Amino acid sequence: MKKMNKILLAISTCVLGLTACTDKLDIEQHGVDVKETFYTTDENILSAEAEMFIAFRQAPANATAIGLPSSFYGCMDWAWINNKEGASDNAWSGGGGRGENIDGDAVSEWSLDSDNPSIRAYYVLLYCIIYRANLILDNVEEGQSSIGEMVRAEARVIRDFAYFELVTLWGNVPLIDHCLNTDEYKVANSTPAEIWSFLEEDLNTAINSGKLPEKTSAYDKTTWRATKQFAQALLGKVYLWQNKNTEAATQFENVINSNKYALFDGEYGDMMHAGADFNCESMFEINRVPDASTSQGFQFKGIFFNLRADKFDFTGSGVQGVASDYFETSGWGICVPTQQLYDAFLAEEGPNGYRFKQTIRSYSEYKKDYGIQMVNGAVALGDSVWYWKSRYIKSDREGISSNRSYQSRYMRYAEVLLLAAEANLAIGNNAKADEYYNQIRTRAKLPTRTGVTLEQIKTEKRLELCGEGVRLQDLLRWGDAEKYLGANGEKLKKGVPHIECNDGKLNIVYVNYYSGPDAYGYKSSKPYWPIPAMEIATNPNITQNPGY
Repeated sequence: MKKMNKILLAISTCVLGLTACTDKLDIEQHGVDVKETFYTTDENILSAEAEMFIAFRQAPANATAIGLPSSFYGCMDWAWINNKEGASDNAWSGGGGRGENIDGDAVSEWSLDSDNPSIRAYYVLLYCIIYRANLILDNVEEGQSSIGEMVRAEARVIRDFAYFELVTLWGNVPLIDHCLNTDEYKVANSTPAEIWSFLEEDLNTAINSGKLPEKTSAYDKTTWRATKQFAQALLGKVYLWQNKNTEAATQFENVINSNKYALFDGEYGDMMHAGADFNCESMFEINRVPDASTSQGFQFKGIFFNLRADKFDFTGSGVQGVASDYFETSGWGICVPTQQLYDAFLAEEGPNGYRFKQTIRSYSEYKKDYGIQMVNGAVALGDSVWYWKSRYIKSDREGISSNRSYQSRYMRYAEVLLLAAEANLAIGNNAKADEYYNQIRTRAKLPTRTGVTLEQIKTEKRLELCGEGVRLQDLLRWGDAEKYLGANGEKLKKGVPHIECNDGKLNIVYVNYYSGPDAYGYKSSKPYWPIPAMEIATNPNITQNPGY
């Protein structure tokens, strides 16, 4: 993408105060197109769109200059899962022991401050996506070409996707709907109400334009584009956050009635892997080309969710079965599931539940079924429970030596069905609520129900979408965050959530850490994550969120 060099040089323009853009940077480059002439061809417009999507799978070239840490924090996969799952009651963003991933510890414990690099990285990456979308909307003229119109419509949806994340997690963020001039850099906070209004208008504009792409059928693999139905699902979530349940239900019905998506009909535990890329359930998915020469194929979720090779013996009884399934290097043991999630599955599905066994397994199950043995003296963070649906399998590597893993799914059709069940229940359409809820139950091989309740929908959604970055925002929207997250970190006062293995037996290690309850856990008095300190330092017009 050589032609984008001139454009990307100015990326700080729309990333608020992350770095000052001076006249000295605005240098005419030889052999590249300047912004004013770049967007005149469909080829270049599609190139600009590709750059917008690439922002989802790798940090920008000037990552350090715009405030991203010089590590894997600059990857969207890390930011999406480590932060959103780790801050929920589904997973613990740790490592081999407390202090190994200290930034993740703070996220899980809600002891984070405005300097936390993991939270800062997600904030910056979302504004990078917004900037690239704004570049398209500012520079591709309306009516320029059919390709241009499609890309403009998609850019709106992608920008709105990023703003949905910002407003639900940070609340009072600056709203930037165009590439800023030098006299506009210091943008003040907007209110959530202003951002919700903007999202409603922007998404409706994109949907009603008639220019968004659509799949031809549920089995059309065009799931990497921002389709009309993805935009409708996102708009439905925007309405649901504002308790506009009738409007939300309408949008979810539009997606369902399009018949362009369906629940994956293979083995549930295979849905997230390379063999199921672009499957019928993916609403929005980022492509990863298996290329050993680039990190663009690198996906963190499969790595940090899984067993650490240096903590386990893979050479004992049954190793042949493991060796054919797992990477030699295994995972990092980060962002592992909580015992609470395991227990929620157990309570709902029983010890042999189909989806339960396809989603999450304990150390004893790994040991019994696959001969995996924890090394004596090793430490495993969490309660020795690991994800199975995102397990590290060799077929995901697709024949290259680097860790490709699987593609990133940012929304599944299962979520749309459960959102539709919730919205319809809220407006009294109980039969539809039952119908959509039971489609998920049937696929999970669970008995159907009539007269489904909101609590049942909440449980179903947690189990169905665990590990996929959905739970935290659900808890915030339902007003359940303090109930379920208020004690996050409390165990560190009584017993740190890691386990040592001695003579093949697991033993909880107890430590004292926090001095009082104010030092950990979600508090309703601090409803949002902190706006990064570097933003406050460089932009006097931004006000920090309460409690930081």
